[in-house]
Formats: sequence, C-alpha cells, structure tokens
Amino acid sequence: MEFDIIYPENKADAFDAECGKAQKTMRARAKPTKTWISKSKFEIENEEELLACRRIILKIVRYKQDNNMSQKELAEKLNVSPQYINKLLHGQNLDLKITTVLRYGRLLGIKLIALPEDEPATPQHS
Repeated sequence: MEFDIIYPENKADAFDAECGKAQKTMRARAKPTKTWISKSKFEIENEEELLACRRIILKIVRYKQDNNMSQKELAEKLNVSPQYINKLLHGQNLDLKITTVLRYGRLLGIKLIALPEDEPATPQHS
C-alpha cells in the first residue's frame, strides 16, 4: 500500500493560510477585552436599573426553588421558552420591561415590584 504525501503547491500560500488563521485567532482573543470594557462601562452607567432587574430575577429564582420547579416548568408557567428562562436566571437578560415583570408576577402569584400608589402626584417643595 502506497501513500501519497500532498504538499501545497506553493509554500508561500500555505504560510499565508497559517498566518491568516493566526490573525483570526488574535482578533478573536482581542474582542473579549473590548466587550469586557464596554460591558463594564454599561454596568457602571446603568447600575441602578441593573440592580433592580437582578433583584426581580432573584425573586423569580426564590419562587422556583421554593416550589421545587425545574427551569422547564417555570418556562411553561410564564409562557416563555426554556432557553429564555436559562438566560434570565443566568443574568444574560437584564432588560426587563415593567409590563413583563407585572405579567410574570401575576402568573406566579407574587409581587415582583412595588408600584407607586394610585394617588395623584403632589409637587415636592424645597
């Protein structure tokens, strides 16, 4: 049995291909730094909102644990996909709308956020 060894026709082409792979790898490694920096900047600028979302998610996690629910069961109860629940519970989806939070609270039978009283707003005097 004979084996044919295949060499690139042009060693320069093979070298360029390897360099191209190395450059792609270097670029891929550089992106997380930019992502990390921009993510950190975003978190600093939106600290209050992100903290509120995390508190809401924590209440949902406690509900899930208190009721011995799986992520799939929680997803069914909230009428969302299991993938969405996974992202939500792992903090990958921290952009919750008030209407969404109210709906989740209603479906779970718990209060996730406090709403302002139904009284007319009075101007604050300094």
